[in-house]
Amino acid sequence: MMGLLILTEPNPLEAMETVFRRTAYVLVPFSLLLIKYYPDLGMQYDLWTGERMWVGVTTQKNSLGRLCLISAFFLSWAVLKAWPHRHSVAVRSRMVTDLFVLLLALFILRGPGGTYSATSISALVLGFVAYLYLLWAGIKRRSLAAKVLAGVVAVSIVLGISIPTIGGSGAASFVTLLGRDVTFTGRTEIWRAILPVACESPICGMGYGSFWINPPISYSLSVMVNEAHNGYLDVFAELGLIGVGILVILILVACRNAGRAMANNFEWGGFALCMLLITVVHNITESSFLRPTNHMGAILFFMVMLAAWLVQQGPVAVERHPPAS
Repeated sequence: MMGLLILTEPNPLEAMETVFRRTAYVLVPFSLLLIKYYPDLGMQYDLWTGERMWVGVTTQKNSLGRLCLISAFFLSWAVLKAWPHRHSVAVRSRMVTDLFVLLLALFILRGPGGTYSATSISALVLGFVAYLYLLWAGIKRRSLAAKVLAGVVAVSIVLGISIPTIGGSGAASFVTLLGRDVTFTGRTEIWRAILPVACESPICGMGYGSFWINPPISYSLSVMVNEAHNGYLDVFAELGLIGVGILVILILVACRNAGRAMANNFEWGGFALCMLLITVVHNITESSFLRPTNHMGAILFFMVMLAAWLVQQGPVAVERHPPAS
């Protein structure tokens, strides 16, 4: 509903950018304020190890990682988009503020010690590299860049679907590089518990929102969970193969729309395409697809609707510079 509401604004692109910017400007600095001066609100401690975890304005380490991931990518994109217009005083002032909040987001993202969100960091790096690739391809006039990136999205989806079945063994070297163990910090235990139960209703699943209301899994698990820590497995458990198929089609169609939109509005088409990539990668070890009130879950719907709107508008969707903040 909020995504559709934004698209009814006189200038939907300025409205969308304002939502992202104000979210980052308010929540990122306030998170640092809570961490630094109100640790009873801005920090948590692991129940078993006692390690400190920064949570800021959120309720959990990974939620804060999501906030910083989305904010950091948006602010990086905004600075790159505004760079050709940096001679304007208004644009330059906004760029300085964007860079300042970006540094705060990156600082928070690293976390205290080793309790950072590895998923958010890896998704941010991948998204940023993907956008730089699109910029490079635009300069070199490589017309297949959007299709290449859509292919990366498709491969990421296949990886996300397959990892719970193989237990993460195929990605052992990668998770070790990120400073995590081959169990994906205990996620393989969760996947082993959920997958057999989900396979009892493989076609339609157990119903939207039903699986975690009264989880049909044994809590012999070492931790209490309310998600599968894999968005694809969550969709399979609740909506079965039909739901997974609809989700995949939705994302791939959105990628196609974003790629087409780049011909008329490179910045926003590229932003939507890279955010879709970030979303599918993030859901490999986190879960947000079926949670529209989740920050990353909302981003998916925003990008799907934005990509469709850009294609429908054509060249009219090109925004004027500098945009309002």
